[in-house]
Amino acid sequence: MEFYHLCLERSDPAHLSLYLSLRNYDDDQRMDAAIELVVGQLFRLRSLHIYAVRPSVTRSIFTELSDKVAPVLQHYGIDCTRGHNMPFLTGGTPCLRSVDIVDCSHRYSSNLSAYFRTVTTLRIDQCEEQDQEDEIVALLTASPVLDSLTLIEFQCWTDSPKICLPSLRSLSVVGIFADNILGVIDAPALQALSVTQPHNFSTSVCDVVSKTNKFPQLRSLLFRGSNSTYRWSTDTIMTTPFKWATPLLEDLSLHVLPSEAASVLANLRDGEWPLLRSLSVPAGIPATTLHATLKSRFVAQQYIRELRYGDTLYVFRRTDAPEAFLQRVWETLGEE
Repeated sequence: MEFYHLCLERSDPAHLSLYLSLRNYDDDQRMDAAIELVVGQLFRLRSLHIYAVRPSVTRSIFTELSDKVAPVLQHYGIDCTRGHNMPFLTGGTPCLRSVDIVDCSHRYSSNLSAYFRTVTTLRIDQCEEQDQEDEIVALLTASPVLDSLTLIEFQCWTDSPKICLPSLRSLSVVGIFADNILGVIDAPALQALSVTQPHNFSTSVCDVVSKTNKFPQLRSLLFRGSNSTYRWSTDTIMTTPFKWATPLLEDLSLHVLPSEAASVLANLRDGEWPLLRSLSVPAGIPATTLHATLKSRFVAQQYIRELRYGDTLYVFRRTDAPEAFLQRVWETLGEE
């Protein structure tokens, strides 16, 4: 600990980024010294991430930080034991822009959302507090400038009220509740959507997306998962409803089984997504399927400017002849 104090003294008054791991702190004296170190540097911390496991540690952090001010803090991350209040600097964080909450089955402070008003990037990993729906919704909607939201294994309720996020431009959803999340989030300015491993995805999302025109500004769509637990194909449950509701889409990434991606490509030949310029698909798709899709879009002058096939990137430059580009792709795929 003396070494850390020496480093801090010599770095004063530079801004700091601090990751504090209290996982194995069985010595209360050492723990208190570590927390005291954090409190003493709050005036110049730009980034702070705390990882704690023991309930006593969580309570100590909450007590020490609950009324503190961090005047230049821009990023705050917390990974704590479930069932305890989430430590937060309620004294003031006027520059806070990014919050990362891991294993957030904590008891939220009733007025916690008041300190999220400047947050532009929010990541919540594992949220399972079913009896705190109102508090969690308030947390998600607290910031009028929220630009990017990531929800990992986030439990969303089918009967939840609409979550209106008018400023949100990027949404990443990971886990089994993706279906429910897309159903309740209203983000008319959304431009990038990523859906990963939505184990319970169903055709209900087709109605949610296609009938309500939820994401009219969407430019980028990424879908990652396997159809091993689906009763419908990737094209049916994911891409089809978006084709009619997201006419501005420019970037499509499919991290799925080759057979699933092939079915999507087969349906891209009829003019859907006329602005599509970037396409990413897994290796293993039949060369004839990929070539036919590219050719049909080139004939319609709906050029795919970037094609990522597995780990290989093909770029169609404005100076390239369409026929030469198609031939180059065909020859490369034919060698595999």
